Amino acid sequence: MTIGSASLTVTNPSPLSFEQVSGGTTGVTVGTFTLQPTNDSVNLQKIGLSLNSNLASSSDISRAYIYNGATQVGSVIFTGSPVGHFYYATSSIASLNLPQNQQTVLTIKADISQIGAGQAGMDGHEILINLADANGSGSSSGATVDSGPLSTAQTGVAMFRTIPMVALSSYLPSNGISDGRLIAFAITAGSNGAVGLSQLNFTVNPSSGTTVTIPTLYAYSDSGFSQPAGGTSGGVAGSTSYSGGTAVTTLATPLEIPAGSTWYFLLKGTVSYSGSNSSYNVATTLKGDSTNLAPVMYATSGLSSYNFIWSPNSTATQPTTAVDWTNGYAISGLSSIGITENRTN
Repeated sequence: MTIGSASLTVTNPSPLSFEQVSGGTTGVTVGTFTLQPTNDSVNLQKIGLSLNSNLASSSDISRAYIYNGATQVGSVIFTGSPVGHFYYATSSIASLNLPQNQQTVLTIKADISQIGAGQAGMDGHEILINLADANGSGSSSGATVDSGPLSTAQTGVAMFRTIPMVALSSYLPSNGISDGRLIAFAITAGSNGAVGLSQLNFTVNPSSGTTVTIPTLYAYSDSGFSQPAGGTSGGVAGSTSYSGGTAVTTLATPLEIPAGSTWYFLLKGTVSYSGSNSSYNVATTLKGDSTNLAPVMYATSGLSSYNFIWSPNSTATQPTTAVDWTNGYAISGLSSIGITENRTN
């Protein structure tokens, strides 16, 4: 060890996956970083965090926390005006020694503000918190050391009053595609409020010699796919157009899945086969989206190029003209390439 030459480096050990969270969720993990002293162990004294003001307001989170494992070592509240593109806040750290030449992983968590009438949070905003600086002193040398900011950006967390969750259903058998049932799936609304649906897009890919016509989307309130969901016409959800293997279901009047409820959806068409093979199949995909729209919300007219159009109903159920709609990016259970059901004859 060289006395007086302590230093502190910072890295990002394992970037998190982008996710959606409901307003009012506490203790959401929004980032991690490692600190590694060299030439001396370091007594950590302060940690500064930055919140990206291009994507969120300081009112979108009530507090952020810093954890060493399961132990909270600091917390901050972002207040005031941003400097450049960031809000900054600093927490004092007590009794945390960083061993020389060892990486200590620290975790950033946040309490997400409630969203709704009179609430502080805003639909569609993205919480992106990063390390601005870590400050301490060398245990032997007494030298002041600073890490500087983490140069690798953290992964954001998108916040909405309520969020949908999508899952492929096990209702359909893998064979029997001649019955025309193409894909069955479920959408669950978060407990904070109803989820509005305005558009769902599907890709229908039949094997050679197989033809699919007249796809129609049905919605049910039970897992047995027998009770038509509210807002449908005998179970028929909106109107579905079909061209070139793409089926687009449009709901001029949004379909509202009640808070905490799961609704079940079935895309069904007519399947015919004129080939000579002994088997055939149709693979059908409910499509997701790959574009992060944070922090902007839209009317549905501004989202026509996207696949899964939904609303968190920030203050009440919303018409399609309200600026409270977004796409299917990062919906739980729905990847950007979607979910697929493949059925054979």
